[in-house]
Amino acid sequence: LNGCVVANLSLNSILNKHREGRKRNKLCLMTTLFSKYQAATNSVDECFMTILPVEDEKIINFQRISKRSRCKLSSDLLSMSTSCLMDLIYNPCETHINICSPAVSQLFTDNFDYQTLDDFIRGILTDDEVLGNSIHSAFILESQGNCVAINNCSSYLKVIRDFINRW
Repeated sequence: LNGCVVANLSLNSILNKHREGRKRNKLCLMTTLFSKYQAATNSVDECFMTILPVEDEKIINFQRISKRSRCKLSSDLLSMSTSCLMDLIYNPCETHINICSPAVSQLFTDNFDYQTLDDFIRGILTDDEVLGNSIHSAFILESQGNCVAINNCSSYLKVIRDFINRW
């Protein structure tokens, strides 16, 4: 959880969802939260895309891309998509809330090339997939509340305006 997060929600249901996911799959390292809040919080120059199977919300692909470039999908990913339904989610609102298992800190110390959380996620999805590790996602529903990470002055103004207007 970063210091730039503004939220009005209880994380109990999301924590329980993460615990249930860990019971089903001991190699689930992390659950990362996304919001459907439509604030101008993501960068103007950069966005990201994620791909999830519909049935289990396990993140298959995570790419941070320039808005002026094209995203690239591997042929392995496209062949996998023929066997199950996939959701391609373009530029979901990042909350910067990640519920981690105890193994995450050990992986960060063992793999010193993970400098950022994006590096960690990419590394788990590409390199550590051989070990069976996975990262899941959860979306905050409007009925649960709202959550958004503030990245710049314009997003701060938008969120504060919405907050004053009772979100």
